[in-house]
Amino acid sequence: MPKHKTTTKDYATFKETIVKWMRTFGLTDWQLETQHKEIPDHESGSAACAITNFDISARSVLFTLNTTWLRPAPSLEIEAVAFHEVVHLLLAPLTSEATNRYTTHAVLESIEESIVVRLENAFMSTTLSFRPQN
Repeated sequence: MPKHKTTTKDYATFKETIVKWMRTFGLTDWQLETQHKEIPDHESGSAACAITNFDISARSVLFTLNTTWLRPAPSLEIEAVAFHEVVHLLLAPLTSEATNRYTTHAVLESIEESIVVRLENAFMSTTLSFRPQN
């Protein structure tokens, strides 16, 4: 199957979209880095359009846009991929804690609630009157 190269314009769109959604979700306390480079294919033969690597304790995240896609990369698809990667970051505290051997149900519920509040703040025009503002 022929491969298609992502461009510097695609990378700029990727970065802009990441910043937009990180702000929308209130993820501004993360140290953000991005890169545009080749991502090796998975052993299954599938290729990732982008990947996200994060360090919870350092609050740092690296988003990588693959330079090679299996099909052309229209701008809307670049934006969708960037959004997808930011959602991984949104869920990072939950997925990270879920792998902790000694986690408790209460801790997981607390993290889940913080994610729900971020989504409410991002998409609801009003906030619940009984919830303190962030």
